[in-house]
Amino acid sequence: MRKLAAAIMKVLAIKRILTLAMVMGLLLNPWGRELGAIPPDFSDEDTQMDREALGDQETLGDQETQMVIEIVIDEGEGRGSEPPGSRDESRGSSEDTKSWDSGEEAKGSGPLEGQGSETDEAPDSDVDHDVIVETSPVSGVPAQYPPVTANAAVLIDGESGQVCYERQAHSLRPPASTTKIMTAILAIESGQLDSVVTVSDKAASTGEASLNLQKGQKVLLRELVEGALVRSGNDACVAIAEAVSGEVDFFVRNMNRKAVVLGAVDTKFFNPNGLPHAAHVSTAYDLAVIARYALHDPIFAQFVNETYGKFESVEPRMSVDIKNTNKLLHSYPLADGVKTGTTNAAGKCLVASATKEGRRLICVVLDAPDRYGDCRRLFDWGFENT
Repeated sequence: MRKLAAAIMKVLAIKRILTLAMVMGLLLNPWGRELGAIPPDFSDEDTQMDREALGDQETLGDQETQMVIEIVIDEGEGRGSEPPGSRDESRGSSEDTKSWDSGEEAKGSGPLEGQGSETDEAPDSDVDHDVIVETSPVSGVPAQYPPVTANAAVLIDGESGQVCYERQAHSLRPPASTTKIMTAILAIESGQLDSVVTVSDKAASTGEASLNLQKGQKVLLRELVEGALVRSGNDACVAIAEAVSGEVDFFVRNMNRKAVVLGAVDTKFFNPNGLPHAAHVSTAYDLAVIARYALHDPIFAQFVNETYGKFESVEPRMSVDIKNTNKLLHSYPLADGVKTGTTNAAGKCLVASATKEGRRLICVVLDAPDRYGDCRRLFDWGFENT
């Protein structure tokens, strides 16, 4: 009887040892593979870390192994086999992630750089309701800007080109008649301003013409440039393109080449005057870059700063008073340029320049219901805060 009992105890002990061995195998090799095997869904870096960890496990001494066995025995069969990061730890991890996503990170994040979108949070009680809180593209921190109605806008320093303010400044939009800035650049740089241009039938029949050029009329190229910039003559732009490059298409190609050279890489011109076309696009930033370049030319700077001008024709000899379409020149003492633009597709657009105490700022607003107010407010803010 004693021998039978001893045999039974021996069998039970062996069974217990085998069970403990299986548990130890799972603890030391949770993927059920040979040591050194690559667990599923691991990158090369993770594999290297795993191999180093397994190497550490292989160097465990007998005393440490015995401690693990004792812990398993104390916990009882079925306990202690739950892997690390189980239900309670995973739940805690999820809550931590949730608090991170909706907590400090969300509170500290502002609008995406370059978008200038308004914050969704209500303004603090001590913040003027006429002020929109946006993220500065310069410092990356919330800053108080004046209200801006434009869907796309940018304010840059005329000397350094540094961006002081931007909203959707790199989004593609129709530039309308602000296109004529580039047209004027190519005409002035052609060196032919004193040449006489004979207006073609194509130029005379251009839509929405404000100078009302007639076929066969003879005009100095200089006068056409002034008419394009001051009175926004669409017909003058076609006459300029034909005079400078022979054909409008060739002139437009040169416009696009010049844009790339200046760094206005998102701009694509399709015509010299900005009349609507799906392929004719630019950005607020690109237009600021082009205007900054153009304003360095004294002839361009003179034309775009004229509140009133005269358009003169060589044949028939005539002179017509013209008024600048840029009303900012009439209402803002610091304004000294540059060009308006308006179409149904583009909305109201304005490329503007203002100078105070020798410092020039250039502002571009596209699709802006209050384009003149936007530029005035941005100029005032820029001179005061940048």
